[in-house]
Amino acid sequence: MGFVGGFGRFQWIHVTLLSLPGLLMASQNLLNNFTAGVEEKQLLRVFIPLDASGTSLDKCRRTSRRRRAWDLVCSLRPLKQMSQTIYMGGVLAGAILFGGLSDRGRVDTNQFQDMILAGLAYWLREWRKLQVAVCLPHFLFFLWSWWYSESARWLVLNRRPEDALKNIQRVARINGKKDVDITLEVLHSHMNKEIVSSQSSFSAYDLVRTSGMRRISICLVAVWFSTSFAYYGLAMDLQKFGVNVYLMQVIFGAVDIPAKLLALAMLMYLGRRTTQATCLFLSSIVIFINIFIPTEMQMLRTALACLGKGFTSSSFTCVYLYTGELYPTVIRQTGMGFVSTMSRIGSMAAPAVLMLDEVIPALPSIVYGGASLIAAVFACFLPETLDIPLPDTIEDVEERRYVACCEQH
Repeated sequence: MGFVGGFGRFQWIHVTLLSLPGLLMASQNLLNNFTAGVEEKQLLRVFIPLDASGTSLDKCRRTSRRRRAWDLVCSLRPLKQMSQTIYMGGVLAGAILFGGLSDRGRVDTNQFQDMILAGLAYWLREWRKLQVAVCLPHFLFFLWSWWYSESARWLVLNRRPEDALKNIQRVARINGKKDVDITLEVLHSHMNKEIVSSQSSFSAYDLVRTSGMRRISICLVAVWFSTSFAYYGLAMDLQKFGVNVYLMQVIFGAVDIPAKLLALAMLMYLGRRTTQATCLFLSSIVIFINIFIPTEMQMLRTALACLGKGFTSSSFTCVYLYTGELYPTVIRQTGMGFVSTMSRIGSMAAPAVLMLDEVIPALPSIVYGGASLIAAVFACFLPETLDIPLPDTIEDVEERRYVACCEQH
């Protein structure tokens, strides 16, 4: 950083341009709450007839314009959840094929995206206009993505040092550093350790090859899957609470802010393992309690749902940090990619589970709460990493496990 002027003009422009797409990205995930949701009851009375009893609106016609347009009512109503599952499957496929964007950035800006989406949906009630408003900015983001510079570190490690040198000189020029004397020899000397390390070949198999790595990977799969599973299960079914869906979206976004602050405090004072297990356990308990709350008590049900989502958000905050500290440096990115894929599978399964309410209304909540509870148990088997140096190699992980076993005996 010192060679190119530190965190200067180029870095500010780069971060800003990368952050703007992040502000709208998660809005895509929750768009179905509005484009295929139920409209306000007071608006529907004008257009929708009463049912056979003469006291309630006809449920088969009490739907949004999009659901009526595609006939997603009555026996076809589960296709609404199926469409969301297919969308999440596309997100997973895109992540596998193209590497995806940083999940850390996506989750950390979720609370702001939820509130932005609620405002857009309230302003643009027609579902086609809302779809266009959310999707159109991404075409602009694509156009300026060609301005981004490839990582000099990545270029060097992939045997393209000349391109790396050109990028460094470009960054220095934008930052106002004109006299930058960097040669290929200087660049290689500064990255010699990383170049040597990159020559060692590691694969996804190394995540489960040894007993210590295998235990970490299995436990993290359960934690990542269940956290995403419960998070999107709660966030994608706002209509069932009987409260203004726009207000619910804002509240669900706002609750993430104190939830993340709580998670950070717990991480510092209670440690990683205790925080992870506690957040998952409390989210499951809150989800189970809500099953027994009568539907007439809307405010209490809403408050508990917000509390449950807050705990799953805290679990997300914890697991990102925890995973980076558990996997060794030589395979950390592979490990993060692997568990992130499990997270996307969880988000893909979440809307499909909502179809179970056709069998038993409480069944989706039982599944979401049960998954969080099982994941909390798995989290208890992860090693603590608070105030412990990061492992660099797989051998460091195994040695740390051996020392922990000896101390217990």
